[in-house]
Amino acid sequence: RIMRLISIFNTRASRLVEKGLPVKKIMDRLGDIIPEIIRSKATIKNNELQKYDELERKLNSAFDSLEKEVSSQ
Repeated sequence: RIMRLISIFNTRASRLVEKGLPVKKIMDRLGDIIPEIIRSKATIKNNELQKYDELERKLNSAFDSLEKEVSSQ
């Protein structure tokens, strides 16, 4: 599940960079999510896998917001 989150981050961040959004802006907006993903291996227990779903929703929501900003410019 962690690899899925990393893959989502990588794919969506790459698309935004291709559209001209600076990496700094992506990191400013999503920088707090990266440590959560890294810590998730240690903090999410086997019986709490729904927390990965919550983390994925949070990640996608942040990217959706950034994509709307880029589209409106």
